[in-house]
Amino acid sequence: MIDPKIILKLERFCAYQERSQRQVEEKGRKLGLSQTQINLAMVELIQSNFLNEERFAFAYVKGKVNIKGWGRNKLILGLKRAGISQSLINKALLTVGVDKNEKALNIQLRKKLKSLFKIEDKVDLILDGEEELDFDTRNKVVRFLLGKGFEYDEINRALRN
Repeated sequence: MIDPKIILKLERFCAYQERSQRQVEEKGRKLGLSQTQINLAMVELIQSNFLNEERFAFAYVKGKVNIKGWGRNKLILGLKRAGISQSLINKALLTVGVDKNEKALNIQLRKKLKSLFKIEDKVDLILDGEEELDFDTRNKVVRFLLGKGFEYDEINRALRN
């Protein structure tokens, strides 16, 4: 039997923001629960709809794309770390269309160029393809965008415009 206070803590933990089962399991360990108690608590949380892996995956993808501007690769890695199955990852990534991904890439590209040049006109010239980036600057931009989870081919297309 699990102490109702512990269940209440886990319910609040899940109600605050969407959580994966792995996150709830880690929280249960921090609260001193055994694996059996954690499993029982998760069953109760799932039945009362406080815990839902699909809802977590969709919320994670939506938030990271819209707020942080992440690309596919970083989203996949984050979902795998959260213990989400590959089929659910693929399903959640379908919500990020090509348009959203391109928009996020362009926002991140503009952000990095602004931080490097500080001059809006120069950034616009580069994005319009009227001015070229030198080798070192181009590498900085590419590394930054790769770190944000975008694929190399996408980055090259965006820099060639």
